Amino acid sequence: MRWFFTKLREVIGNIENLAFVTDRGQSIINGIAEVFPEAHHGYCMYHIQGNLKTRYRGSGVVALFRRAAEAYSFEEFTKFMGEIEHKSESAWEYLSEMGVEHWARSHFPGRRYNMMTSNNAESLNALFKKDRELPILAMIEHIRSKLQQWFYDRREESQNCTSVLAPAQEDRLFKTLEVAKALFVKPLEQFHFFVRCGRNVGYIVDLNDNTCMCRKFQLESFPCAHAVAVAMYRGFPPHSFTTRILLK
Repeated sequence: MRWFFTKLREVIGNIENLAFVTDRGQSIINGIAEVFPEAHHGYCMYHIQGNLKTRYRGSGVVALFRRAAEAYSFEEFTKFMGEIEHKSESAWEYLSEMGVEHWARSHFPGRRYNMMTSNNAESLNALFKKDRELPILAMIEHIRSKLQQWFYDRREESQNCTSVLAPAQEDRLFKTLEVAKALFVKPLEQFHFFVRCGRNVGYIVDLNDNTCMCRKFQLESFPCAHAVAVAMYRGFPPHSFTTRILLK
């Protein structure tokens, strides 16, 4: 794996805030640590979940792990980890010892966005499963041809796109907008706003830093319903919060 990561580094160079999401293969862990020491390394939630299913079947630990892994706030994470410890101290130790910063969204030091699994890589593995039986040059040529076709198709589709964001992200923003319409916004000062979601639930949105106390805004770099509500209150388009989003 060290050879692979060395060649990858030659191709992509130095990338700020680079993040990997992989399974917990020791050769992968060692390769990233050695060749990309400045990168952030996240573990695939699906692989950890599989290990938990094998070790703690029927204990309710797996469902709690998913909620802890996907939590945005530190408070939510701590709550679910406490419930895991209550059900199984050994499961809590297993998850803690591997480093929560590798699998918990709330503690990941870099930008993981919404990539909690390595499913994209698994999908490619499945797609090229039969090609792996071909001679090496034929296999590489087939993979190159497929990727080239994908790039062409995506370029054609993007050129015909009339929306600000890619259609999937436009739909996501529209659904967030519908939720935001039911929220109450109260200005605290020029760039800080309190957004009430219920009788005793509220969050503060900071327009200077593009952050929200729910932490979804900054962790996914996509506006949460609270930020969209503030945008509507101020009278500017929510799309202005999505300028750094990579279109999918």
